[in-house]
Amino acid sequence: MTRSLIMILLLLAACQPPGSLSSRLAGASGVLRHVLDHPEQFRVQILQTRLDSAGKPLAPTEAFRHLPEEYFYPASTVKLPVAVLALERCRDLGIDPWAPMLTDSAAAFQHPVWADTSAENGLPSVAHYIRRIFLVSDNEAFNRLYEFLGPAWLHQRITELGYPDVRLVHRLAVPLSRRDNQLLNPIRFLLPSGDTLRLPARIDSLPPPLSPPVLVGKGDMVQGVLVNGPKDFSEKNAFPLLDQHHFLREVLFPDSASRLRLLPEDYRFLREAMSQLPRESGFPRYNPAHYPDGYVKFFLIGDGFEAMPDHLKVYNKIGLAYGWVIDNALIVNKKTGEQQLLSAVVYVNEIGVFNDDHYEYDEIGLPFLASLGKWLLGE
Repeated sequence: MTRSLIMILLLLAACQPPGSLSSRLAGASGVLRHVLDHPEQFRVQILQTRLDSAGKPLAPTEAFRHLPEEYFYPASTVKLPVAVLALERCRDLGIDPWAPMLTDSAAAFQHPVWADTSAENGLPSVAHYIRRIFLVSDNEAFNRLYEFLGPAWLHQRITELGYPDVRLVHRLAVPLSRRDNQLLNPIRFLLPSGDTLRLPARIDSLPPPLSPPVLVGKGDMVQGVLVNGPKDFSEKNAFPLLDQHHFLREVLFPDSASRLRLLPEDYRFLREAMSQLPRESGFPRYNPAHYPDGYVKFFLIGDGFEAMPDHLKVYNKIGLAYGWVIDNALIVNKKTGEQQLLSAVVYVNEIGVFNDDHYEYDEIGLPFLASLGKWLLGE
């Protein structure tokens, strides 16, 4: 290393404000250090906000390589706004969130859902779908709520709330065309009065694809055949990291200026659903051998089967798909009273081919987020 390069590095280090996020990460080692040393390769972004007991920031949000213009596939993190807005929509329509919600079909690719054996009463409902979403990131539960709300209303409402860059344009884990994602199932709500509220099948509008096209990677496996060239994500969901960060705080710390049309019991329900571990749930019930504490708690234990420490409480929503690994969380230390919002995304697709199931989730992605959470919390 030349003397001039050493001087430049020293000057850059000196420019970091004392106690900044970059400074606190400087002493990291192992997989955490490896990713931070190659930020462009791993497309890593990190946001951290320290909060007081009322959820007010103690200092401005700090960032490591925050690039709003750099697209990442949000995977299951989009379930957070859809779950919250499904509760809001129930209130708008005068529906109890626990009222049975029966999904019918009106197209060949759709399927009816008239029962849910994981629910205490054996029937599906908006509230039970929300619990499934936060407990184990259930894709089917998300898809049923997407069909209930529809992308047109979702985009109108999320834009009204101040998040115009969020895109909620397709169901998850099912390969459907743009047209299919516009076709919404008919739905029936069985009301306590004995009446039935019917939502007919409909063709919803979708926002236009992102422009210019969002091209990532080197290839895509389509029905077992490699298609060479970057994959286009311009018709996929989007949920920028700063929007995730702000939306989570808005849900967890509503104040007099909150724009969400939710009741106090809705906020309590969401906090419980976001923080409960799979083994703590009575309905649905989950086998801890298959759903350990870290199943959807990536920041602290997403790389192993260890138990969540008793003094920590995590309210979060994770995402994992196409090589991107994301966590967006409020982490509370019950011993000290300290709490912080932490949001991060990392990309682990070394060969750049999508849908080939060759991602470095276990080797890099999950260990990185677990190490990041432990490092910043001093665990």
